Amino acid sequence: MRTLTDGQLTDVMKIESSRNKPSMSSKISEKKFRIEDAADIIGISTSGVRLLLNTKKLGYYQSGKRRIIGESHLTEYLTKIERNKTKAKIY
Repeated sequence: MRTLTDGQLTDVMKIESSRNKPSMSSKISEKKFRIEDAADIIGISTSGVRLLLNTKKLGYYQSGKRRIIGESHLTEYLTKIERNKTKAKIY
C-alpha cells in the first residue's frame, strides 16, 4: 500500500473537484435568455432583473456589454427563492 504526500493528495482532490463541475459544452448548449425574457419567467420587471444582476443575486454571462442569463442561473435563483419561502419562522 502506498501513501500519498500532501502535494499528491491536493492534486487528486483538484482532479476530483474538476470532474463535478459542468463542462464547457454544457454551458454552450444551455438555453440562454435576454433580460426581458428572464423578467417574464421570474414575474418581475426588467429593472428588477437588472437590480438582481447588479447585486449578484442572479448570475449571468457577459458578452461585451451584453448580459445573458443562462437557464442554470434562472434555475438556481428560483430554487433559492423557493427555499426561502419554505423556511420555518421561529417566534
